[in-house]
Amino acid sequence: MEQNTNKTKIYIIRHTEAEGNIFRRIHGHYDGQVTLTGRKQIEALRERFLDVAVDAVYSSDLTRAYQTALAVAEPKGLTVTKLPELREISMGVWEDTCWGYWEMFDQEQMDYYNLNPLKWRVDGCESISAVQKRIVDAVTQIAERHYGESVAVVTHGVALRTLLCYVNGIALDDVNEIRYCDNTAVSLFTVADDGKFTVEYMNDNSHLPTEISTFARQNWWKNKNVTDGRNLYFEPLTPDDAGIAYLTLVYSDSDADYGDAPAERLAEFLDAQKARAVDAPDCLLYAMHYGKPCGLVIMDAKRYADDNSGYVGLFYLEPEFRRRGFGVQLLGCAVSRFRAAGLNRIRLFVSENNRLAIKFYERYGFARLPELDETMNGVRHLAYEMTI
Repeated sequence: MEQNTNKTKIYIIRHTEAEGNIFRRIHGHYDGQVTLTGRKQIEALRERFLDVAVDAVYSSDLTRAYQTALAVAEPKGLTVTKLPELREISMGVWEDTCWGYWEMFDQEQMDYYNLNPLKWRVDGCESISAVQKRIVDAVTQIAERHYGESVAVVTHGVALRTLLCYVNGIALDDVNEIRYCDNTAVSLFTVADDGKFTVEYMNDNSHLPTEISTFARQNWWKNKNVTDGRNLYFEPLTPDDAGIAYLTLVYSDSDADYGDAPAERLAEFLDAQKARAVDAPDCLLYAMHYGKPCGLVIMDAKRYADDNSGYVGLFYLEPEFRRRGFGVQLLGCAVSRFRAAGLNRIRLFVSENNRLAIKFYERYGFARLPELDETMNGVRHLAYEMTI
């Protein structure tokens, strides 16, 4: 795949899978954490580069890029130079919000972002042309600094696409000719004495087994309009007739993990949620899918605040939305709310009989706290906690 050459080599790598990639939240400059799958991708990238000569490693200063860069640098005894110029596009007021919200309430700007990004403008955002200028300038300077050497550079999806446009001689008007690439995918450029970039290969993810490839589990990147019909957003549940009816529906669902709670407990449950809707409206939320409720998130930022943990009372999805990639977005909602409140852990309880839920929590990084297990409504509930 790689050619023998005395020219400068630049390996351009997209960061590993991070929270925004699975939570379907917008993380431009937002500094989200690497996922468990992302850690596996980092190990696969490390293996790919073990026998590849690299003289220097650079990355964006965001965590997801820096941790990816360490996979290349550490085995070679190199340090990683962080450059803010290699960051993702700044998304302005869209930062750490749900893609589904803007699909619902600002379709025009969503269409611009996906199909004609030169026209995309939201408050506080960075233009795509500004992104291209800073990353092209940064990579050009890196190439000049390391003339005749091999360098690895870790950056982000949109920034990488603008760079690939430049190197391939494609105008930003036609940026969609360059597809998004998988997490940790690698491109190789060579740079001649005159500074001209040549693409040796692009967006290669051959080091990733299918089971840890982010793109193997998603379809949005295959669509011409670059959208995903699974994107959710969240709205406060108000205790009006519709809200009470929805809470009653959730309480009566045998899959809601309330055990065999007696019917007379319904009034107690509804009273508790009515109080929550008044005292902390951002902790009782509908999961919304194109204007219709499809689930519920019940949170409490105070119950374990002394332990720096937020409490999740319930993640609920209606049956038709289960096992389709929606559930992790509810977790993403809780991570965002609790992190913004200054908390660094999430705690919850799950029925020992709810094997699907247990598997879900463990897949996304929750660990058992057996000393805190409780019995509720005659059913043993297991305590789990996740660092955020």
